Amino acid sequence: MACVPQNNAIRYTIGSFMILINFFYNTSYGPLCYTIAGELPSSRIRTRSLVMGRAVYSVCGIITGQLMPRMLDPAGWNLGAKTAFFWLGTNIICTTWCYFRLPETGGFSFAELDILFANKVPTRKFKKVKIQGKNPHCH
Repeated sequence: MACVPQNNAIRYTIGSFMILINFFYNTSYGPLCYTIAGELPSSRIRTRSLVMGRAVYSVCGIITGQLMPRMLDPAGWNLGAKTAFFWLGTNIICTTWCYFRLPETGGFSFAELDILFANKVPTRKFKKVKIQGKNPHCH
């Protein structure tokens, strides 16, 4: 919508898309980061990892809070809806990182995750590894 000639109907469409994207993100994938942040760190450093993650999240929020008004403001960078291309680029980078580096933790206990990380199992192979002595009743 940012690449077509702008008029009021296009602007309302862009605004509607922004609301819909935020709604679907915040009710689906958005909250997953809280689960992932609580599951992945080793139990020995979980608290420190959560604090560090929250600090990075806060710094990113400050940076975003400074960039977005400049990107959207007609007196600033005046990118308007083309700002979405910037966020698409960052999304592609983050999604690529997640695909290769973020392990699937479903079905593993915290102890099993600690064993997998201690044995330096590549994250893409977590689901294929069988942990010796795994108790099928402990999920």
